[in-house]
Amino acid sequence: MTGRTINDHAPATERAALEPGPAEPLRRILSAERERWFLWLPVAAGLGVVGYFGLSREPPPWAGAVLVVITVGLSLRWRRQIVGAAIALSLLAAASGFAAAQLRTLGLDTPMLTEEIGPVRIIGTVGAVDRRPEGVRIILDGVVAAGRDVDTALPPRVRVRLIRGREGDPRPGDRLETLAVLVPPRGPVVPGGFDFRRHAFFSGLGAVGYAVGPAEIRERSTGWATALLARLRDRTSERVRDVVSASAGSVAAALLTGDRAAIPDWIYQAMRDSGLAHLLAISGLHIGLVAGLVFFAVRAALALDDRLALRRPIKKWAAVAALM
Repeated sequence: MTGRTINDHAPATERAALEPGPAEPLRRILSAERERWFLWLPVAAGLGVVGYFGLSREPPPWAGAVLVVITVGLSLRWRRQIVGAAIALSLLAAASGFAAAQLRTLGLDTPMLTEEIGPVRIIGTVGAVDRRPEGVRIILDGVVAAGRDVDTALPPRVRVRLIRGREGDPRPGDRLETLAVLVPPRGPVVPGGFDFRRHAFFSGLGAVGYAVGPAEIRERSTGWATALLARLRDRTSERVRDVVSASAGSVAAALLTGDRAAIPDWIYQAMRDSGLAHLLAISGLHIGLVAGLVFFAVRAALALDDRLALRRPIKKWAAVAALM
């Protein structure tokens, strides 16, 4: 016995084909993780969306479709190679995200003001009400000029800050009229900062402004569900402020219902200075996170007992605890 194997007697070209290449470790990892490839597709698609919005200028309308076609071809060509298939699928997901973002942009048609106009008397349907310490800010849908015509066409959706003390108690669905100054949405204040103009475009918001006259409710909303939710929100805010002390109660009400009207100016300014004002702006998100943590914690604790987990509706019990 010489200790030689069958491969030692094979030609050099065949031995090279049988020997593991430099990509073999990567091939083994990808093969072992094949069932989890799907979990990475949303990540790749998200990178494609980020790539689209990171461009300095708008690409041609056909760019997203071309990228998808090319990556589909790569996926078909490399489908039998595990490394190539993983790369091709990642590129296909990224191209799909890029194309979806571009398609969404091309599908929007948000008329936006190009210059300041007003004061002009406008009338529209209240779409949302945001109560703040400095006053009420509303979004009006279906905006038209009331009375005299204006030289510039009004965008159908605008956001207006009403005069404090003369808001008229607007509610979603009400038909409201006011005298306002409208300006185009502003771009970023600093390079690379938050681009409110882009945000307004994707929100369908064509102008922002402020009222210079009282808000007049021309017609109250006839939707019973909208009115019921508005009353429930107001009563919840009042109840929280009655039970909790003045300043803390106003913050608690804002976190629970989004009603920030009762927050003292000094508290609002302190939260702005400390960088915590966003907690009030997205209060519903934080309430949802707390409820989710309670739900999963209670359910995990109840699941520690086999008898409870197998015989009792612990998922419903956890949901009740989260709701409370």
